[in-house]
Amino acid sequence: MSSYVEKTVINAQFGFSSGLVLGDNWEVGGFYQKQIGTQQYHEATTHPDFEENYFGAYAQHPISFFEGIPLYLNVRAGIMNGKKILIAPSLRYQVYLSKKLCIDTGIGGAGIGSGNFRPTMFFGFKFRT
Repeated sequence: MSSYVEKTVINAQFGFSSGLVLGDNWEVGGFYQKQIGTQQYHEATTHPDFEENYFGAYAQHPISFFEGIPLYLNVRAGIMNGKKILIAPSLRYQVYLSKKLCIDTGIGGAGIGSGNFRPTMFFGFKFRT
């Protein structure tokens, strides 16, 4: 289970996800994220790539290690605003503070399916049971 904040060029969002770790360190699960607060500019909320909410499934797998810290390729696929299909890849680092708690941070971009080719940054906490 994890909770996170993701900042896009247009808005900020709060989200949560829950998943299972399978063999060979594959993780699969579901996620939901929603816009935080209100927008300062009306143009942002009327932009076709404005994400009010985004939910779906994700998969991730470590692709590299740097001094024992894994770099993950994460791919989310879901429905944006109940209208568009969006596939969003990202790169994530997870630094474990204990056996059950880690900091999850990374960058994303190149959303396929919405025309949303804008970078994103995110930060969150992940809890393992």
